[in-house]
Amino acid sequence: MERRLTAILLADVVEYSRLIGRDERRTLDAIRSIRKDVIEPAFERRNGRIVKLMGDGLLGEFASIVDAVSAALDIQQEMLKAQEGTLPEHRIAFQIGVSVGDVVFEDGDIFGDGVNIAARLQEISAPNGIAVSQSAHRELGGKLTVEFEDAGLKFLNNIVEPVHTWMWPANQSTNSPPDEKLLIFDSL
Repeated sequence: MERRLTAILLADVVEYSRLIGRDERRTLDAIRSIRKDVIEPAFERRNGRIVKLMGDGLLGEFASIVDAVSAALDIQQEMLKAQEGTLPEHRIAFQIGVSVGDVVFEDGDIFGDGVNIAARLQEISAPNGIAVSQSAHRELGGKLTVEFEDAGLKFLNNIVEPVHTWMWPANQSTNSPPDEKLLIFDSL
């Protein structure tokens, strides 16, 4: 059994069942296109690996938390651009959770508390948003020029201890696009 410390990104499509029920072919084609045109390039740019696809979601890993959060930001920003002009009932949005932790690597998959926490953070993030654990936020240490809002301790489903959580976009309702000044990255 191999163990390693890694940054974990878990993404999931918001209201996937509704989208599939409304127009299955359009939704599946759109998700396939998004994966090819948005997600895979973001992972490639940020040196990440998609561990597995899970229907409307994915699990990915990165050696660096800065790369994981940068990929999450890249995905969310590209998704907002890609959805411009799409009818509201057909828009696809992701919720993303990012954590850092010790994981078990087995047969190309990863397991452990870090994965479980990322999955639960994804569930509480806003549509088009990102939720990160305190440990991930601490490791960012001002290396990106984006603001995360301190959301305090969250009791996450099936996680024993509460997790101190940070949210992006900061200080915004879940329906408004991110402020342009938050989208500028430091040179990495």
